[in-house]
Amino acid sequence: MSASPPPSSSQPAAATATSPLLSTTLSANDRRERNKAASAKYRAKKHYQSGEMRSQITTLQDHNNVLTRQLEECRAENASLKNLVEKLKGRLVAEKVLKRLREVGREKNKRRGSGSSSSSHSSSGNPSAGHLAAVSADDLATLSDSDTDDVVDAASVDLDDLEDVIHEEEEEEEKKVKGTERRPNDKKLNARRRPRTNMDDKDYRDD
Repeated sequence: MSASPPPSSSQPAAATATSPLLSTTLSANDRRERNKAASAKYRAKKHYQSGEMRSQITTLQDHNNVLTRQLEECRAENASLKNLVEKLKGRLVAEKVLKRLREVGREKNKRRGSGSSSSSHSSSGNPSAGHLAAVSADDLATLSDSDTDDVVDAASVDLDDLEDVIHEEEEEEEKKVKGTERRPNDKKLNARRRPRTNMDDKDYRDD
C-alpha cells in the first residue's frame, strides 16, 4: 500500500493572505455607507431646523408688524387725547378766569360806589373781547394769586377761549330772553283760541 502525498502548504497560505484584504475592503465600504447615511440624516435634520426657523421668523415678523401698527395707533390716539386735554384745560381755565374777572369788576364797581343800573348791568353782563384784552396786569396777578390751586397761570389764558365761552353764554342768555318773551304771547294766543261753549251757541241762535 502506497503512502499519500503530503498536503501542499501553498493553498492555506494564499487563503490567509487574501482574508485580511477582503476584511479591510468590507470595513472601508461599511464605513463609507455609514458616513453617507449619517451625512444624509444630518442634512435632513438641518433642513428641518432651517424650515422651522424660517417659519418662526415669518411668525415673529407678522407679530412685529402688528405691534408696530398698534404702537402707531396708540401714539396717534395719545396725541389726540393730549390735544383734547389741552383744549379742555384751556376751556376750564377760561371759564374760571372769566368768572373771576366778573367778580373783580363787581368789586371795583362796589368800591367806586356805582349804584346806577347801567353800571350794575355792565358789571353783570358779559365783557367784550376788547375789555378782556385791556385787563390790567394787577387783575391778572390777583387772579393767579387767588387761584393757587390752578396749575395754569391766568396770564397765559388764550383770549379766543374766553371769547368762545362769552359767545356761548350770550347765546344761552338770548335763548332765555326769547323764551320769556314767547311765553306771554303763547298765553294770549291760547286766550284768543278759547273753545266755544253752549252759551256761545245760544247767543248765536238768538241773533
